[in-house]
Amino acid sequence: LWSLVIIALLAFATAPAFAAVSDYTFATSNQTYTPLSSGTLLIPGTNQSTTGTFNDAADGGLQPIGFDFCFDGVSHDQFTAYTGGVFTLGANTLPSSGTPNSRYANDLATAAAYPVIAPWWDHQHTYDGGGSGSGCNFNPPIGVRSFLSGVVPTRTLTLEWNTQVVDTNGSFWWAGCGLTMNRYQAVIHEGTDDIEFRYGSLWASSGQPTSSTMGLAAGAANFLSATPTGGTATVSSVTSNNAIAAHVAQIPTGTVYTFQPPTKSPTTTTATGPTGTTTYGESATIDAS
Repeated sequence: LWSLVIIALLAFATAPAFAAVSDYTFATSNQTYTPLSSGTLLIPGTNQSTTGTFNDAADGGLQPIGFDFCFDGVSHDQFTAYTGGVFTLGANTLPSSGTPNSRYANDLATAAAYPVIAPWWDHQHTYDGGGSGSGCNFNPPIGVRSFLSGVVPTRTLTLEWNTQVVDTNGSFWWAGCGLTMNRYQAVIHEGTDDIEFRYGSLWASSGQPTSSTMGLAAGAANFLSATPTGGTATVSSVTSNNAIAAHVAQIPTGTVYTFQPPTKSPTTTTATGPTGTTTYGESATIDAS
């Protein structure tokens, strides 16, 4: 009988050990950017012929990740994506309020909700200008999408942003017919819990300024902030860089940033029970360590 109890103790007593976000390792690499060809449209684009609304503070609603994703030692199975190149994990969401709005008040150290993961957190929108005719069929259509792929236990969730930024006067801007939108992705991995930022095109290189933040955070003093430096990047757990002018010179097409959590360290549980034979119903002491 007590051998069955030992099995239960093993199941509940064994747990992996984790460290802070600052202990994640960071690496840069390069690979061909592959835009999503399918998936779920979380935040649709708008155009002048319909609503003409700049949805710069929109969100895609609370969505299932599709698997358990561990971030900073906490398991999550839900996320919320926002127009501004950031998403949150769990039920906590960035409120659509504040001056500036907390959804594009991009600072890892002062986020209105945690955890946050930010491939390019900035003031953006999914307004396509309402253009029509030759060259105005954006490919892919502007908006924010998600796509779950793979099989257990190595599935991935990809979030892709196709957005526009603001211009030098603080007005909303669109790339125009036939021009390039901002296209980038965040990919999270089942099992390894790795996080990747993949960059396609950042149209701000055409002269539009940005003040973006790139990195991840589990709290105001628990973050890793990236600063691009021409195809590579540096990271800091002390200073949150929220003034990045993200453009092709700093982040060439195909750049990938990878954040890898510390290796999980499983513990070993041992159990000892009474010697000899015990009678059904008789009390017995089992020690687990």
